[in-house]
Amino acid sequence: MRYSKTFQTLFTTLVITLSGTALGSSYHVFGDAAGGPALAKGDIDAAEKSFNGKLDFADLNNYCVYLALKDRVDEAADKCTSAIDLASSQRMSVRRRALPKIEANLDALRQVPSALISSSND
Repeated sequence: MRYSKTFQTLFTTLVITLSGTALGSSYHVFGDAAGGPALAKGDIDAAEKSFNGKLDFADLNNYCVYLALKDRVDEAADKCTSAIDLASSQRMSVRRRALPKIEANLDALRQVPSALISSSND
């Protein structure tokens, strides 16, 4: 599969850091993929309208971030996993650039439940 916006997407990757919902985690957002501009501005509600139709790996990554910010961690992890699966089938140059960012998002999600548990025990 080939996506026309692949390289442009990878070159406009943003990292957003949010507190509260994400417990201060940093998430990688692909700036020109679905929801990217809205997420970059912190307009989470506007981002929601972007996730319809067929989504590529960059779109799924951003959907993952959106769901994480909405405290829907399990759903977010599923979207990140799907994004990793799709990105893994891309050319090596795409995989080299995209996979570490998507995997970092998934790792951040895996830390959220343990952070919630430890903060409730304090």
